[in-house]
Order: sequence, then C-alpha cells, then structure tokens
Amino acid sequence: MSLRHLSGRRAGALAVAAVAATATTAALLPPLTASAATPVTVTAVTEDGYDTAPAEATAAWLSAQLAAGDGVLQTSYGPNTSATVDAGRSFFYTGDDEALAAVTSAVEPLAEGYTGDNGFGTLVSAGGTAKLLTLVQYAGVDAASYGGVDLVQRLEGQVTVDGPAEGRIFDDFDPENDFVADYANGFGQAFAVEALTAAGSDLAPLATDFLLQQQCDDGGFRLYFSAPEAAQQSCDDAGGKGSTDVTALAILALLDQAEGEGIEESILDAVDFLATTQGEDGAWGDGGEIGANANSTGLAALALGVLGDLEGNPADIGYEPEAAAAWLRQHQVNEIASCTSALAGDQGALAYDDAALAAGRTDGITEDTTYQWQLANAQALPALQWTLASEGRPGMRAAAARQRVGGTMSVLVAGLAPGETACLVGGQRPVLVTADLDGQTTASVRVPTTTGLRNLYLGSAGRTAVKISYWSLGATRFGLQSTATVRRNGQVAVKISGLAPGEPFTLSYHGRVRGSGKADANGRASFAFRGGSTLGRWEFAIVGQYSDRFVKSTFTVVK
Repeated sequence: MSLRHLSGRRAGALAVAAVAATATTAALLPPLTASAATPVTVTAVTEDGYDTAPAEATAAWLSAQLAAGDGVLQTSYGPNTSATVDAGRSFFYTGDDEALAAVTSAVEPLAEGYTGDNGFGTLVSAGGTAKLLTLVQYAGVDAASYGGVDLVQRLEGQVTVDGPAEGRIFDDFDPENDFVADYANGFGQAFAVEALTAAGSDLAPLATDFLLQQQCDDGGFRLYFSAPEAAQQSCDDAGGKGSTDVTALAILALLDQAEGEGIEESILDAVDFLATTQGEDGAWGDGGEIGANANSTGLAALALGVLGDLEGNPADIGYEPEAAAAWLRQHQVNEIASCTSALAGDQGALAYDDAALAAGRTDGITEDTTYQWQLANAQALPALQWTLASEGRPGMRAAAARQRVGGTMSVLVAGLAPGETACLVGGQRPVLVTADLDGQTTASVRVPTTTGLRNLYLGSAGRTAVKISYWSLGATRFGLQSTATVRRNGQVAVKISGLAPGEPFTLSYHGRVRGSGKADANGRASFAFRGGSTLGRWEFAIVGQYSDRFVKSTFTVVK
C-alpha cells in the first residue's frame, strides 16, 4: 500500500470514489403537477454523483463575508485573521484559485501582527506562523518576504532543537504579562509539519517526529502537549486521548511524507480513530463536552475525503466523507419557498451545531455569534464536496388520505438527497424538513381547521415541486335517503351523500353494527340492510371516519 499525496493544486471539486446512498422510495405517491410558486433551478451533479450546489452556496456566503471586510473576515472585535486564513486554505481544497489569491493578498498587511507581536503579550505565535505559511505556500507566494516577514525563518525559530521536547513548536511571550502563555498545541504542530516539509526545511524531520509522539493509543493525535521540561513527551506517557480536529490536520500534514518510516502506519491508525469516533448521524465532536459540530466534522471529512481521492483508495475510505457532508448539509441555511426564518439573508451558511442553527433561525446571525459562524464555514467548506445528489425524484405520502381537522398528519418524505432540506406547504403552516442519510424523513403537519380537499406541496431547491391531496374532515351531518317502512325481515335501502371520497362508514341499530362500506369518488354510497322481524319503529345511525361525522334516521317494521 502506498499513501502518496496528490501533487499540485486541485482544479475543481475533488474527485473521490463514489459511494452510493440508498434512498427508500418504494410505495411513495408519484409526483403530480408542479407548484408554480416554487422556482426551478439547475443543480450540477458531478460524474461521481456529487451535488455541487451546497459547496457553491457556502463558498458564496463566505466570499460575501470576506468582501464586506475588504477581503478579511470581520467581527465586532476586529479582523478575524485566523478564520480568514482558514477560509483561504479551504479555497485551496475546493480549487478556487481566484479566492485563494484574494485571501492571501488581503491578509498580507496583517502578517506581522498575526505571527509576531500582537500587542497582547504574544511576541511570536508559532501556530499562527505555521498556519499562515501553509496558506502562502498554497498560493505560490514568496514566503521569505510576505508582509515584511520571512515566514519560514520565523517558524524555524520557534522549533525546539534540543532537549526532551526536541521538534516541539513554542511561542515567544512577554513573561511580565500575567495573561499570556505558550499557546503552542497540536494544531500548530500539524501546520508546522506541513509547512516545514513543503519548504524543505532541515527542521521538518524534528517537527514530524514530535508530532508522531502526540499520537495516542486510540490512534488520534492529542491537542495539548506535555510541559516542555517533562522527560516524556508522548501522548501515551501522559495517558492522553486523541482530538478529532488535530487528528484530521495531522493526516493532511503527514501525507507528503507518507513513504517515511512508520508514517503510513500512523496515518492508517489515525484513519481508524476517525472512523470509529464518527457518530451514526455522520458527524464528529471533539471529546468531552464538545459534541457534534461543523468544525470537527468538516476537518475530519476533508482528511478522509483526500485519502479517498488517492488512486486505488489505499486507506479503504468508505462512506465517512459522504455521511459527514450530509450532516453539514442538514445544518446549512437553505431557505425554501415559504419556510423562511431570520436566516433568510444568509443562504448557504453553515451552522456550528443544532443549537446554533435553531438560534439563528430565531435571531439571525448576531454580533455575538458572527465569529462562530465564520469559523464553521471557513473550516467546513471543503467537506461539502462530498455531498451526494439525490438518486431519484422526491416524493411523499401521508399516513392517511383523510385527516381530522386541527389534528396532526404524519407525512413520509423520501427521494431527497442525504441531508437535503425541503419545505412542506399545505397545512396550517409551512414545515421545514431535513432528510436523513437515506434521503428521507417523517414530518408532522398540522391539518387546517376547516373541512375540505387540500393539496400538500413538497418544495426543494433545484427540482419541481410535487404534491399529494388529502381531505381535512370536521363535524358534519351526512345527507340521507332511506326506506321509511318495511315488512318483517325486509330490506332497508339507504343512500348517503356528503362523505369524503373513500371515507369509511358503519351503520348500526339496536346496539349492533349491521353493515359498513366506503364512499365512492363523489362521496356517496348506497347500502341495504335487513330490518328484522320485530314490529315497531327503529332508529339507526351511520357514522363516518370520526364520531361527529354522522346521520341518524328511523324506519318502521310492519306486518
């Protein structure tokens, strides 16, 4: 097996091995007439069955955020340089050379403050320097004079060259400042290995060896280092656990050295860690209280997707990137038809997690949450390249064709793409639905409060809407014509009108059900029953699907 990283920049979407998702569409009602209110757009699908629209939408939102800040993501606290660099790295992985170049140019005036003295006590940031250097290398810009900084030289100056922590990156900081420390960690170490290897630095082997020491028994790479003076520097000696985010970055950092001693094995162990820690919903958290989120999910999916793109898929990557992309799509702003919220102006944006999406739909993206949204999109964008397209047409069916007015109707929706959102219109209010990994979901629709024939429409981006019809049934008295007088054991004939098409009914008298049936397509039914041998006047009742849908009458038995 050989894990060789693809050389050169990626043009267009990554071509990963297609893994088909199965969407259960059997027994669904077929699509009917399109809703004129639902616009039809064209969704581009790659040869491998990937939908390009989600990644394009997120890239557009991210680009708009950058443009609003003259090329740099902005928050209420000022430039968000780190997330801007993340955005540039993502544009590299999506093959957007123009956006990559624009980010690299916009960040250049900020290079000194981001990598050097930031005015808050950090004098040199090893992690910031390493991450920025990878971006500059991706863009093919001279790293020796970027923004007045020799990034390679600055990074090399932050690599420990002797002692137990040999190869470890470290920050320079003002020892007189009580609010600052050495913030170097696994993120920065992975960036440093990638950047120093690409630069052909003599310190790349030392940095790589130290990174490998941070791989834990579980196969993941840890976030925090041991103390620089500790005799033992490995994760195993410290009893640490792997971090999803660091593990993903470590895989990407080590790929260009995959043929080195022990590195391929290390990468495969890291792949196993990611495969076993992925949730059933396709997402990753990052241990502890950090549950499923877009950042961890995006980074892990990117690493596994890149490995899956290698010729022959030597790391045996399966459905993991596609499942992750589906989870991200579930958390993407995709306001459709009447299913709009406070996020209507942020189409394509990725929410960090369930809570962020719910809060965004209520309050929009606020000053306090802008940073989280920007970072999630900047890091998770490339993973959307593994978003599978739908294999068929959307469809739906209701649990029953007749529903109680004001009640709740269960509707099965299928045929969507994994993670795709759609909008159901035709109940009391629109309902936004989100497909699972099989492209289907079950929704609860509130039935209108008046009796009538209704149309329920399913609208989704890029496709013509489909519809089904159902009846909302309220209290009513049916129309009735019946035999008034019969002889003993004679037949009482009844004609009923005013039912819903197909509505079931029962007829009873003298405490017993004497017959049942269903209305025809016009809501009518004819029926006959034996009147019995006991003389006298008898009451009978015909009850439809619900007890308050009925009619009562009488007949008389004579000699």
